[in-house]
Amino acid sequence: MDIANIPNLPSREQRFEEITVDCYNEYEQLSAFEIYLSDALRTPLPLSGARRGRSRSP
Repeated sequence: MDIANIPNLPSREQRFEEITVDCYNEYEQLSAFEIYLSDALRTPLPLSGARRGRSRSP
C-alpha cells in the first residue's frame, strides 16, 4: 500500500497494522511510526525565523 493511502483506511487498527506490518518488536514499531510520520506529515505553512518585511533583531 502507498503511504498516501494510509490516512484513508477506515479504522485506526487498520492504519496501525499497515504502518507496522513488517515489525517484529516494539522498537521496530516505534521506528516504523517515526519513519511514517516524518514522511507523511508536513507543516501547513513554511516556517521561518523572521516575518517578511521585518528585519531580524541583532
